[in-house]
Amino acid sequence: MAADLYGLTRSVAKRSGRMDLAMIAADRGRMAAENAEDPLRAAVACWNQAHAALATGHPSVAESIALDTAGAMRGGSGTHRRRCTARCCFVASAAAARRGDAWTARDRLQAIGPVATKTGEINTLWTAFGPTSVAMHAAAIELDAGEHSIAASIVAAVRREQCPSIERRVAFLLDRAPSHQRGREFDAALGLLAAAATEAPEDVSRRPIVRHVLREIIGGSGRAARRAAVMADRFGIELTGVNGP
Repeated sequence: MAADLYGLTRSVAKRSGRMDLAMIAADRGRMAAENAEDPLRAAVACWNQAHAALATGHPSVAESIALDTAGAMRGGSGTHRRRCTARCCFVASAAAARRGDAWTARDRLQAIGPVATKTGEINTLWTAFGPTSVAMHAAAIELDAGEHSIAASIVAAVRREQCPSIERRVAFLLDRAPSHQRGREFDAALGLLAAAATEAPEDVSRRPIVRHVLREIIGGSGRAARRAAVMADRFGIELTGVNGP
Protein backbone atom coordinates (compact mmCIF):
# COMPACT_ATOMS: atom_id res chain seq x y z
CA MET A 1 0.00 0.00 0.00
CA ALA A 2 2.84 2.38 0.79
CA ALA A 3 4.54 1.68 -2.53
CA ASP A 4 1.29 2.32 -4.40
CA LEU A 5 0.65 5.54 -2.50
CA TYR A 6 4.16 6.84 -3.18
CA GLY A 7 3.61 6.10 -6.86
CA LEU A 8 0.42 8.14 -6.84
CA THR A 9 2.18 10.93 -4.95
CA ARG A 10 4.95 11.00 -7.55
CA SER A 11 2.42 11.45 -10.31
CA VAL A 12 0.46 14.19 -8.52
CA ALA A 13 3.64 16.05 -7.57
CA LYS A 14 4.90 15.93 -11.14
CA ARG A 15 1.59 17.16 -12.57
CA SER A 16 1.60 20.02 -10.04
CA GLY A 17 5.11 21.10 -10.97
CA ARG A 18 6.71 19.94 -7.69
CA MET A 19 9.54 17.95 -9.21
CA ASP A 20 11.45 17.93 -5.91
CA LEU A 21 8.60 16.08 -4.21
CA ALA A 22 8.19 13.80 -7.22
CA MET A 23 11.81 12.65 -6.89
CA ILE A 24 11.45 12.05 -3.14
CA ALA A 25 8.20 10.12 -3.58
CA ALA A 26 9.71 7.97 -6.35
CA ASP A 27 12.74 7.12 -4.20
CA ARG A 28 10.64 6.23 -1.16
CA GLY A 29 8.27 4.21 -3.32
CA ARG A 30 11.16 2.09 -4.47
CA MET A 31 12.29 1.50 -0.89
CA ALA A 32 8.74 0.57 0.15
CA ALA A 33 8.39 -1.91 -2.72
CA GLU A 34 11.74 -3.50 -1.96
CA ASN A 35 10.87 -3.77 1.74
CA ALA A 36 7.62 -5.48 0.76
CA GLU A 37 9.65 -7.95 -1.35
CA ASP A 38 7.27 -7.38 -4.27
CA PRO A 39 9.27 -7.67 -7.53
CA LEU A 40 6.50 -6.28 -9.72
CA ARG A 41 5.95 -3.23 -7.54
CA ALA A 42 9.71 -2.74 -7.27
CA ALA A 43 9.87 -2.59 -11.07
CA VAL A 44 6.97 -0.12 -11.18
CA ALA A 45 8.74 1.97 -8.54
CA CYS A 46 11.82 2.08 -10.78
CA TRP A 47 9.53 3.11 -13.64
CA ASN A 48 8.33 5.95 -11.41
CA GLN A 49 11.92 6.94 -10.68
CA ALA A 50 12.70 7.01 -14.39
CA HIS A 51 9.69 9.24 -15.04
CA ALA A 52 10.78 11.60 -12.28
CA ALA A 53 14.29 11.82 -13.72
CA LEU A 54 12.88 12.48 -17.19
CA ALA A 55 10.61 15.24 -15.88
CA THR A 56 13.51 16.95 -14.12
CA GLY A 57 15.61 17.16 -17.27
CA HIS A 58 17.84 14.11 -16.79
CA PRO A 59 17.01 11.87 -19.77
CA SER A 60 20.25 9.87 -19.54
CA VAL A 61 19.52 8.98 -15.90
CA ALA A 62 15.94 8.05 -16.79
CA GLU A 63 17.17 5.91 -19.68
CA SER A 64 19.66 4.07 -17.49
CA ILE A 65 17.07 3.31 -14.79
CA ALA A 66 14.49 2.14 -17.34
CA LEU A 67 16.89 -0.09 -19.28
CA ASP A 68 18.36 -1.64 -16.11
CA THR A 69 14.86 -2.41 -14.82
CA ALA A 70 13.74 -3.84 -18.16
CA GLY A 71 16.85 -6.03 -18.26
CA ALA A 72 16.23 -7.33 -14.75
CA MET A 73 12.59 -8.14 -15.52
CA ARG A 74 13.14 -9.63 -18.97
CA GLY A 75 14.38 -12.97 -17.74
CA GLY A 76 11.39 -13.61 -15.48
CA SER A 77 8.14 -15.35 -16.25
CA GLY A 78 4.61 -14.03 -16.03
CA THR A 79 2.51 -11.76 -18.19
CA HIS A 80 2.72 -8.83 -15.79
CA ARG A 81 6.51 -8.96 -15.81
CA ARG A 82 6.62 -8.89 -19.62
CA ARG A 83 4.24 -5.96 -19.71
CA CYS A 84 6.29 -4.08 -17.12
CA THR A 85 9.44 -4.74 -19.14
CA ALA A 86 7.79 -3.23 -22.21
CA ARG A 87 6.50 -0.29 -20.16
CA CYS A 88 10.02 0.51 -18.98
CA CYS A 89 11.10 0.47 -22.63
CA PHE A 90 8.51 3.22 -23.19
CA VAL A 91 10.42 5.46 -20.78
CA ALA A 92 13.75 4.51 -22.34
CA SER A 93 12.32 5.43 -25.74
CA ALA A 94 11.09 8.81 -24.49
CA ALA A 95 14.45 9.45 -22.83
CA ALA A 96 16.32 8.77 -26.07
CA ALA A 97 14.04 11.24 -27.87
CA ARG A 98 14.65 13.89 -25.20
CA ARG A 99 18.41 13.60 -25.59
CA GLY A 100 18.07 13.99 -29.35
CA ASP A 101 18.37 10.38 -30.52
CA ALA A 102 15.05 10.01 -32.33
CA TRP A 103 16.09 6.89 -34.26
CA THR A 104 16.90 4.94 -31.11
CA ALA A 105 13.58 6.08 -29.66
CA ARG A 106 11.72 4.88 -32.76
CA ASP A 107 13.53 1.53 -32.80
CA ARG A 108 12.69 0.85 -29.16
CA LEU A 109 9.07 1.75 -29.68
CA GLN A 110 8.85 -0.45 -32.77
CA ALA A 111 10.20 -3.37 -30.76
CA ILE A 112 7.45 -2.92 -28.17
CA GLY A 113 4.67 -2.90 -30.76
CA PRO A 114 4.15 -6.69 -31.03
CA VAL A 115 3.93 -7.01 -27.24
CA ALA A 116 1.29 -4.29 -27.10
CA THR A 117 -0.71 -5.94 -29.88
CA LYS A 118 -0.67 -9.21 -27.97
CA THR A 119 -1.63 -7.77 -24.58
CA GLY A 120 -4.23 -5.26 -25.72
CA GLU A 121 -5.17 -2.26 -23.60
CA ILE A 122 -4.25 -2.79 -19.93
CA ASN A 123 -3.40 -0.69 -16.89
CA THR A 124 -1.39 -2.91 -14.57
CA LEU A 125 -0.53 -0.95 -11.41
CA TRP A 126 -1.50 2.25 -13.27
CA THR A 127 1.16 1.85 -15.95
CA ALA A 128 -1.07 2.17 -19.02
CA PHE A 129 0.07 -0.08 -21.84
CA GLY A 130 -1.25 -1.26 -25.18
CA PRO A 131 -1.45 -0.28 -28.85
CA THR A 132 -2.99 3.11 -28.03
CA SER A 133 -0.16 3.97 -25.65
CA VAL A 134 2.38 2.94 -28.28
CA ALA A 135 0.76 5.32 -30.77
CA MET A 136 0.63 8.12 -28.21
CA HIS A 137 4.31 7.71 -27.47
CA ALA A 138 5.12 7.59 -31.17
CA ALA A 139 3.45 10.97 -31.61
CA ALA A 140 5.39 12.39 -28.66
CA ILE A 141 8.68 11.16 -30.13
CA GLU A 142 7.97 12.87 -33.44
CA LEU A 143 7.06 16.10 -31.65
CA ASP A 144 10.35 15.97 -29.73
CA ALA A 145 12.15 15.36 -33.04
CA GLY A 146 10.43 18.35 -34.64
CA GLU A 147 8.58 16.15 -37.13
CA HIS A 148 5.24 17.87 -36.66
CA SER A 149 3.61 16.59 -39.85
CA ILE A 150 4.45 12.99 -38.98
CA ALA A 151 3.18 13.55 -35.43
CA ALA A 152 -0.06 14.99 -36.81
CA SER A 153 -0.66 11.94 -39.00
CA ILE A 154 -0.11 9.62 -36.03
CA VAL A 155 -2.39 11.71 -33.82
CA ALA A 156 -5.15 11.59 -36.42
CA ALA A 157 -5.26 7.79 -36.16
CA VAL A 158 -5.21 7.61 -32.34
CA ARG A 159 -8.45 6.77 -30.58
CA ARG A 160 -7.51 8.04 -27.17
CA GLU A 161 -10.73 6.81 -25.54
CA GLN A 162 -9.34 3.27 -25.86
CA CYS A 163 -6.51 4.06 -23.43
CA PRO A 164 -7.52 2.82 -19.94
CA SER A 165 -5.66 5.63 -18.15
CA ILE A 166 -7.30 9.05 -17.76
CA GLU A 167 -3.90 10.46 -16.83
CA ARG A 168 -2.35 9.22 -20.08
CA ARG A 169 -5.27 10.50 -22.16
CA VAL A 170 -4.93 13.95 -20.59
CA ALA A 171 -1.16 13.97 -21.05
CA PHE A 172 -1.64 13.06 -24.72
CA LEU A 173 -3.79 16.16 -25.17
CA LEU A 174 -1.70 18.57 -23.13
CA ASP A 175 1.65 17.50 -24.57
CA ARG A 176 0.50 18.78 -27.97
CA ALA A 177 -0.92 22.13 -26.84
CA PRO A 178 2.42 24.03 -26.62
CA SER A 179 3.37 23.25 -30.21
CA HIS A 180 0.05 24.67 -31.43
CA GLN A 181 0.51 27.72 -29.21
CA ARG A 182 4.03 28.34 -30.56
CA GLY A 183 2.66 28.02 -34.10
CA ARG A 184 -0.02 30.59 -33.22
CA GLU A 185 -2.70 27.98 -33.78
CA PHE A 186 -4.49 29.27 -30.72
CA ASP A 187 -7.89 27.71 -31.40
CA ALA A 188 -6.28 24.28 -31.72
CA ALA A 189 -4.31 24.77 -28.48
CA LEU A 190 -7.39 25.89 -26.57
CA GLY A 191 -9.38 23.00 -28.03
CA LEU A 192 -6.86 20.56 -26.60
CA LEU A 193 -7.02 22.23 -23.18
CA ALA A 194 -10.81 22.10 -23.26
CA ALA A 195 -10.80 18.41 -24.21
CA ALA A 196 -8.36 17.67 -21.37
CA ALA A 197 -10.56 19.63 -18.96
CA THR A 198 -13.52 17.45 -19.93
CA GLU A 199 -11.49 14.38 -18.92
CA ALA A 200 -9.96 15.75 -15.70
CA PRO A 201 -10.69 19.39 -14.75
CA GLU A 202 -8.79 19.16 -11.47
CA ASP A 203 -5.70 18.00 -13.35
CA VAL A 204 -5.87 20.81 -15.92
CA SER A 205 -6.29 23.45 -13.21
CA ARG A 206 -2.95 22.52 -11.63
CA ARG A 207 -0.67 21.79 -14.56
CA PRO A 208 2.17 24.28 -15.16
CA ILE A 209 2.01 23.62 -18.91
CA VAL A 210 -1.64 24.79 -18.95
CA ARG A 211 -0.70 28.03 -17.19
CA HIS A 212 2.11 28.56 -19.69
CA VAL A 213 -0.09 28.07 -22.75
CA LEU A 214 -2.88 30.27 -21.39
CA ARG A 215 -0.42 32.97 -20.35
CA GLU A 216 1.08 33.12 -23.83
CA ILE A 217 -2.31 33.28 -25.55
CA ILE A 218 -3.74 35.87 -23.17
CA GLY A 219 -0.65 37.99 -23.75
CA GLY A 220 -1.90 38.61 -27.28
CA SER A 221 -5.26 40.00 -28.31
CA GLY A 222 -8.47 39.05 -30.06
CA ARG A 223 -10.99 36.26 -29.62
CA ALA A 224 -8.46 33.58 -28.65
CA ALA A 225 -7.07 35.78 -25.86
CA ARG A 226 -10.58 36.30 -24.52
CA ARG A 227 -11.32 32.58 -24.68
CA ALA A 228 -8.09 31.83 -22.83
CA ALA A 229 -8.94 34.38 -20.13
CA VAL A 230 -12.37 32.81 -19.65
CA MET A 231 -10.81 29.36 -19.38
CA ALA A 232 -8.26 30.54 -16.82
CA ASP A 233 -11.02 32.13 -14.75
CA ARG A 234 -13.19 29.03 -15.02
CA PHE A 235 -10.52 26.82 -13.51
CA GLY A 236 -9.22 29.35 -11.01
CA ILE A 237 -5.82 29.50 -12.70
CA GLU A 238 -3.80 32.52 -11.64
CA LEU A 239 -1.59 33.92 -14.39
CA THR A 240 0.71 36.34 -12.59
CA GLY A 241 2.16 39.11 -14.70
CA VAL A 242 -0.29 38.80 -17.60
CA ASN A 243 -2.12 41.77 -18.97
CA GLY A 244 -5.65 40.77 -19.85
CA PRO A 245 -7.12 41.50 -23.28
